Parts: sequence; structure tokens; C-alpha cells
Amino acid sequence: MKNIEKMLVFLVAFAFFGVSVNAINITKTNDNKFLSLNYFDENDADNPAWSIGDSWTYNLEQIKGQIGTTMDFEISSPNLKMEVIEVSENNYKLSISGDINGNGHAGLGGIELGGTFQNARIAGGYILVNKKNLTVYEMHDVRIKGDLKGAILTYSFDATVYFYSEPLLAYVKLPLSVSDTWTIPFTYIVFEVDILVKNKLTGVTLLDDAFPIVATVGEHDLTCEKQETVNNYESLKITGDMGDVQSIWFSKFAGSIVQVDVQNLDMEMYSGEIFELTLMKIKLTETNYHLPPSTPEKPDGPTSGRAGPEYTYCTEGGIDPENKQVQYGFDFGDESDIVWSEFVASGSESCVSHGFPWQGGSFEIKAKTKDKDGKESGWSETLTVTMTADSPPSAPSTPQGGQTEGIVGYSYRFTVKATDPEGDRIKYGFDLYGDGTVDQWSDLFNSGENANVDLIWKKVGTFNMKVKAQDEYGASSDWSQTVQVSMINNNPETPSFVQKTTKPKQDKTYTYSATGSDPDGHRIQFEFSWGDGKTSKSDLVESGGTGSASHSWNDKGSVTIRVRAIDEYGATSDWADLPITVPKTKTYQFRLSEKLPFLQKLLSLPMFERILQKIL
Repeated sequence: MKNIEKMLVFLVAFAFFGVSVNAINITKTNDNKFLSLNYFDENDADNPAWSIGDSWTYNLEQIKGQIGTTMDFEISSPNLKMEVIEVSENNYKLSISGDINGNGHAGLGGIELGGTFQNARIAGGYILVNKKNLTVYEMHDVRIKGDLKGAILTYSFDATVYFYSEPLLAYVKLPLSVSDTWTIPFTYIVFEVDILVKNKLTGVTLLDDAFPIVATVGEHDLTCEKQETVNNYESLKITGDMGDVQSIWFSKFAGSIVQVDVQNLDMEMYSGEIFELTLMKIKLTETNYHLPPSTPEKPDGPTSGRAGPEYTYCTEGGIDPENKQVQYGFDFGDESDIVWSEFVASGSESCVSHGFPWQGGSFEIKAKTKDKDGKESGWSETLTVTMTADSPPSAPSTPQGGQTEGIVGYSYRFTVKATDPEGDRIKYGFDLYGDGTVDQWSDLFNSGENANVDLIWKKVGTFNMKVKAQDEYGASSDWSQTVQVSMINNNPETPSFVQKTTKPKQDKTYTYSATGSDPDGHRIQFEFSWGDGKTSKSDLVESGGTGSASHSWNDKGSVTIRVRAIDEYGATSDWADLPITVPKTKTYQFRLSEKLPFLQKLLSLPMFERILQKIL
């Protein structure tokens, strides 16, 4: 019994072996007739970018091997599917699912034990893939469930697998070109299997334990041997010197490995037993992964000019492998957002316009391509441009107005003027309160034009108002001379109650209303003080309007509720009072004679209880 349990642990662990060791993410498009070397001029492969929702299904045709001289296994998965569920700075997180088929045998102490997977499947968990080389470096809580049918007994099993390697077992080096070589260092492969095994017939638990499984892979070299077509893709073939055959095909068009063929790969269990991977074959079957477009050419446009006005920059050559429309995103190197062009035919030219910050300087412009699916290329070469600073306008004239005393909330017209040395249009920023900040901007005016601007103060007081000019590209002048202005705000009139309920019932909500006016015509709201420490405010209403608020009282007694008006700029009226009395809720007690038991029973019915409540 112990031997079959041990064998089952190995079968569960190595169901994932080929997936883990050989950069599992195998991709394929549904229509690859366009996948040719014309897509890129150079025979190399950069690091592909995956997105959330990208998914792959592949056929793990066979993993076959033996452990020591007493144990052998053969495992496959026709529909192993992965899907990107999270993208972080350094890795991709993928869900994993699929069916597991296979069998294994163990012969120990003269006893032959064996079994075949039935209804086995991967039922949860996730894997982490390194972005730099698309290699699985960890598995977490990958769960495999099913039955193992032996010659006599059938076992049900539920196993959770955790995997990692130390160091990272990277069989692909990116970017990749023909003749590249690299070395796989001596590596530990660690599985932790937490497994529950039961007798399928009786339901008796036979095993409930966790097992560490450690194997080692010796140092060996890998070479990007050549370019060839495999599995319908132009691919780069990677070969190793460990085992009789060790071949991996990577395609930049698929963005990952497209096929694996390994034969007679010798490793060693940490326990000292030889682990021989006799055969491992993997081929892709299906994916929704979309290839990104190619990088566009270096942007073309003026390399010098004046900061502020817009200049036009163009690029082309961003080719989408599916011949979909593309757009170009321009980074102008000035901390502004990326500017995207309109969509154009694949590879065609498109242009955008951009103005540089008024301070000027040297800027590096680059572009990238994005297709209709949202896939983006890398950045192009940069174009260096130098822009001279935009000259600011002159300080404006002292603001002139017919009225320097007024009421808050009203507009008062002032006239100012400034000139710009480059003839740019000008807007004016007014510091209404003399604190050095712009409180109100005007529209744009022509250089040298008298600008009539209506200003509104919202604070009461006497202020030294001033103004500065800013051209349409952001260059600002000094402040003008100051003008003293004074603003007042008259208090609203004392409001009056409209709703005059003076005997509200305890714990019942009542709505009170008030009306009032503001001598300046400002909007007002009403603040109610309810006499129990609580207050409420109505919405803002026009002068002369009515505002309301609601309240209930928990305690009986006499209180005075009050209301006052507050205008939209903070001026307040006097309080208006309304005395009220909250009576105590009456409680009646009926004393029924023992001689009238039928009446007592009648009055206790729910119907009469409701009637009494309404009466009282």
C-alpha cells in the first residue's frame, strides 16, 4: 500500500513537470498565413508582452520516464489551458486548468503495483511566469483531482501542488538571435505535494499527508541553433547538450515557445535515485493571443523652433501582422501625456501636432504603434529637438474701473491692457484679494487690445487688487500696480415661520418652513435650531423664497425652536423664535371587572388593540 501511495505522489507531481521546466506558455493564432519574416527585417526575437485575458491551450502529448529501477510513469494532457489573470512589474499570473491522463507502475519487494488516471483534472491554482524569459518560476495551490484505478482497487485522490526552482530554470533567453548561447546552471527542482487518498469503494482514508520531492538538473549549455518553420511558425530552434534530444522552438510571431521535444534527459532525485525523462513532447493548439504591431520609424518633423506654438510630427512603418489599422503614440519628452494619432492603414504614415512648454529646452521625441486590439509595440528611435523659450507679455496696465466699492456677488467691469513681444494672444489673471494668487482668469485677447473684464468678489473687506498677463502658451508677466476695492454684504432680513405647529407629538417627525429675503438679492438658506441641541439647514433658495427642514422630539416639555437666514456669502440674520410644547404620550389602563371576562378577551384581540391606538 505504501508503494502505490508513493507512486501516486510522483505521478501527481510530474504531471506538471514538462509544464514547469520548459517555459509552458505555448501560443498559436487561429490564422497564421501572414506569419512570415517580412514582418521584421532582423532575425531576432524580443520579449513579448501579454495582457490580462490572453489565454493559451496546448497539447502536452506525452511525458514518459522512470524513477530509479522500480517506478515508471506516462502522463499527458490534451487541453492544458492557461489564462493571464494579473500583470505586475516582474511577472505574469496565470490560472491553469485541463484534463490529466496517464498511468504509472511500481515494483518493490517483488510486488507489482500500477494504476491509471481516471476523470483526473486540474481544478484550480495559479502559476507565476517571469516576464524576462517567460519561464514558470512558481506554482501555487495547483489542485489535481481524480481517480487512480489499479489492478484490484480504485483510489480517489485530491492533491495540491506547489513548485519552484532554484535558480530560475530558464530555457529561453530574450532577446534571442541565431548563434546565441547560454548556460543553465545546476538547478534544484522542488515540488511540495499535499495529497489525500481514499479507497474509492469504502471511502476509507488511506493517505493524508504532504510530501516534498526534490530533483536536480546538472549544468548544461543551450544554443539558438537556427531558424526554421515548425508547427506553422517561423521559429528559432534552441538545442541543449543534456540528453539524446533537447529541442525547443521559440517564435517571435507566437510570442513564446511553440514546440518542445526532449528524449532521454537524465536527472537525479535528491534522494540519490536516478530520474530519467525518457520522452516529453509538447505542441500548441489554440490561443486568443494577438501579436503586437512592429515598432514605427523615428519621428520626423522640425528639430528647432519656439516653445509654445504647435509643430507637426509624423511617423510610419508600424505594421500590424493581421493587417489591422494602427495608430501612433508620440512621447514628446516634456512630461506631457502621450499624444495618439488617428487610426490609419497598417504601416501607413500618421501625424500629430504638439506645442512644447513655454520655458523651452531640448526634448527627445519617440513613437510607438498600437493596433485595434490595444497591443502596443516598443518605442522607436528618438528625434532630438531644441525649442527656444517663449517671451512673456509686458506687465498689464493698472486696472481701471468705474466703481471700486460694491457688494459681494455683483460683477464690476475693469479694463486692462498688455502687449506680447511675439504678438501672442493674452489672458489676464486677477488677484482680487491681494494675497498673490489668481482668483479669476479672463478670456484671451489680442496683444495690445483693451480687455474689459467683469470681476466678482465673494469676500467682504478692503483689498489691494492687481492683475498679471499670460500669453496663450503659458509665459506670464509681472503683476500690475494695485487698485484698492471695498466690498460689503448686507445681512438678510429676519425670517418668519410658515409652518406653526406648536404642539408636535412625541417621536413624530414634523416639517417646519420659513421665508425671508436678502436686501442684496442673494440666495439664502434657513438654519433651524430645534431646542434640543440639534440643528438643520434647508437648501439654498432665491431671496423671498421658502425653505424647510424636518425634526422629531424624543422628550416631552416646552422648548423654543428658532430659525435664521444665511445668504450664500455667509451674512446672517437675527433669529426668529417659535415656542412649542411636546406633550407626553397618553397611556390608558382599562380595569375590567372579573364579572366581564368576555369583554377582557374581546379587547385583547389585535383588531381592538389597533383601534385603541388610533383613538389614543
